[in-house]
Formats: sequence, structure tokens, C-alpha cells
Amino acid sequence: MLPSLRADTWSSHHPRLTRPYYHEYAPLLRNGTPGVDGFRRAFGAANFFADAAAELPELRAYIAMLLAHAAKQGRRPVLKFCRSIGRVAWMQRNFPGAVHVVVLRNPATQFGSAYWQYIHNANPYFLAMPMLMLARNRDDARVAEALEILRATLPLVPAEADGKAALAAGYDHLRQTLPADWYRCFLALWTLAAHSIPESIDCVIDTDLLALSTSYRAASQRGLAVLTGVPFELGEDDAPSDGAVRASAVLGAPRAAVWQCHQAATVLLSARGGPDWVDTELGARIGAMLAQANLIAMDGTGVLRARTFERIANRHDLLARAERAERALDEVYASYFWRVTTKRRSIHPRFESSQHEYAGR
Repeated sequence: MLPSLRADTWSSHHPRLTRPYYHEYAPLLRNGTPGVDGFRRAFGAANFFADAAAELPELRAYIAMLLAHAAKQGRRPVLKFCRSIGRVAWMQRNFPGAVHVVVLRNPATQFGSAYWQYIHNANPYFLAMPMLMLARNRDDARVAEALEILRATLPLVPAEADGKAALAAGYDHLRQTLPADWYRCFLALWTLAAHSIPESIDCVIDTDLLALSTSYRAASQRGLAVLTGVPFELGEDDAPSDGAVRASAVLGAPRAAVWQCHQAATVLLSARGGPDWVDTELGARIGAMLAQANLIAMDGTGVLRARTFERIANRHDLLARAERAERALDEVYASYFWRVTTKRRSIHPRFESSQHEYAGR
């Protein structure tokens, strides 16, 4: 299967690679036995919010095996985890000799990318997975709190359900709900994951800014070279294209619902980190990303292109603009026009729901 797993065999917006996905696992495959020794499918979702002190011997052994495999070849291992931000502190404790880099994307454009895949390619995977991540960890008190504050509803996934059955439950849930419901689930996971990043993290990189700011890309390149001791280049192909960023700013949900989701996410961050959560360096980064998401919901990606690297580094500019947008929205919601058009506005999400159901089929 490996040769067929390439960036150009699906609508990925990924750069064209010289080798297929997962090519580095080929030497670890064994004739007559499926998979890689030591790998468990449960690694992808179980213990997503594992504390630093958690004992996860199977996961640790598997990652250690990958590191040893690279070392035997005289290579330097670089591991990328698509869904492990919630356990970065665990990674740091168990692999202290590594450089730990968190790659974050603005929640609005990340969700928008998943929404785009569903609407244009009938691919619900990237919308369903955040729901299933939460469902697999719903017994965690942090997850329960996030679901309550964001008023997010999850698909019913039996504990014994395998990956295929769990995804099927997620797809059914998408057909029965609206984009605002999907965004609540996604934002609950994004916010909890972002908040779980320890202040001791070596580096945080904003992928949207890699695409939109040459200054930010150059600064990130220099910083990573200093951290790793390896000179390399972050080209424009290493980030989402400008067109992909613009397309993924379409969220599907009404602006009012998106704004309310962001307000709930801020409440969740205050509940988890206290009233001064935004005063830390990492908290400021997360707060600026939420403010940026608010502005995208109001103005589209033009707000991203208007930002210089110097203004990107100044979170106060983003927060001030977001506050002005919020005040304007408050005035709209309190207006007589908003109240009298309530029934007319409800037609739009019902129409969209039928379109989503068609796309899902």
C-alpha cells in the first residue's frame, strides 16, 4: 500500500513529496504480519490528556523503538504526532533529550480546513475525529468541564467499539447536527490541548503565519536551527498555501455562534488556568489566537494578510481589535432588528444541514 499513499492522491493541499507517506516505516514491516511491532491503534486517542507522571509503558516502548531504529541507521529521528498536544508534558518527561516543538494552527482556519474537506470532498474524517477524541476521554474531568462550558454534544461511542465503528458513530452524529455544534466540539478539544502545553515547551510555531509572513518564517527557521543544531530551510511549501488559508476561513456556522464559542473557550481557559491565564507567555499566544479566530469570523482572512510580523508579535493589537469586534456584535444582538429576524435566520442553518447531509452521503 505504501506507494499509493501520497499527497497527490487526495485533496490534501500538502506539498508534493519525493516519497510516499509512511515510507520510513517500510523496514519495520514484517512479511505475513500486519502492522508495526509494538504499535496499538489506541495510542491515537487513549490517554490524550495524560499527565506528565502517567505510566504508559507500551506507548513509551513504541516511541523508544522508533528512536532506536533511526539511531541504528546513523540518522537523527524526527517524530511528528498529529494528535498529541494534550500529552506534551508526558513526552517531555519521558524523552528529556529531545527538542519538543508544538505546531499550532488558528482554531478558525483549522476547523475551516476540516469543514472544506467535508463539503467539497465528502470527507468527514477531520470533523469526526475531534468528537471521537473527546468521546474516548469523556471520563476525564477536564473533558467533562469543557463539554459543559462549551455546551458541546458528542456521539455515543460504546467503550468496546473499534476504530471503524467509532468513526461510523461520528459520521452519523455529523449528519444529525449543525456546523455550530461541530465547532463547539472542535474548539473544546483545541482549547484543552492548547492549555495543556507546558510553559517549558521548547518552541511553539503558528502554521498559518508560516504561509503568510516571510519574516515569521525566517525567525522560526533561525530559532529551530539554534534549538536543534541542524541548519535547514522552511520554504513556502512547508506551510499551507495562501489559497488554502483563505478557503479554510469559511466555517459554515453563523458568525454569532462562532463568537459565542470563542467566548465560552475564554471562560474555559479562565476556569482551568485562573483569571490571570493570559498573562503568561504561552497564555498570551493562545489568547491572541482566539482573538485572531474572532476576527476571521468577522472579516475573513483579510485580517491575516494585513498583519506584519511586528504586529503579530504584539498580542495587544489583536486583543484590542477583538474587543472592538465583540462590542459591535453585542450591539447587533441587542438590537430590535436582530430580534425580529430570528425566524428568518433559522432558515439558513436548516438549509445548510440538508446540504451537509447530502455531502456526507
